[in-house]
Amino acid sequence: MEQLKHTFLKSTLAVALFATSSAFAAGVTSGQLVIINGLGNVDSTSGNAGSTASSISVVVSDSTGPCSTTATVAYNGTVTVKWSASNTHSSTSCTGISSVAVTPLKTSIGTVSTVVYDSVTTTTVPATTATATTFTPPTTAYANLALIVTGTGNPSAAVTASATAWGVGAASAPVFDTANGALTTVGVPGASGTYGVRAEEIMRHFAILPFLG
Repeated sequence: MEQLKHTFLKSTLAVALFATSSAFAAGVTSGQLVIINGLGNVDSTSGNAGSTASSISVVVSDSTGPCSTTATVAYNGTVTVKWSASNTHSSTSCTGISSVAVTPLKTSIGTVSTVVYDSVTTTTVPATTATATTFTPPTTAYANLALIVTGTGNPSAAVTASATAWGVGAASAPVFDTANGALTTVGVPGASGTYGVRAEEIMRHFAILPFLG
């Protein structure tokens, strides 16, 4: 199953940041966001993320503040957040999607407990906590949004949010000592964001129904 999901995620990355959609976005006042945790650096030969596979916590905010919090999302796990402009904002009710904050959680590298990813590469390892990396949705509202959090170092340069792109900072893959396998430098999470028809395809792959209004 992990290999199947990895193959799908890998094919998605090639088009995700600049995915196009025939969906009509004007006037959208409700929808859903699906977040997929792919935070790991998958080996190109084995197709396995190994010890880099990391759980994450996710905080989604609307224009007022946090409106959805998930403490732990396992590797390959998903979070679905619905929103509506007619909602009353609360810690569990979103009026829109303004940002997604992802915090990597610690894992084990051999016998050492540490985070493998953080918001900066200068974190001294081992470290048991990380700070959040924030992603921003397209500036145009879409009924269906999907965000795949990744750990492979893509994109290598920051992407600014626009009507047709998610805002994603520059990412990097973790670095390990080639002699003993110890983590030497944490990676920075990246992401591929999609919207419209492409987001719907991703949702269906993970057995999640797209938002139909």
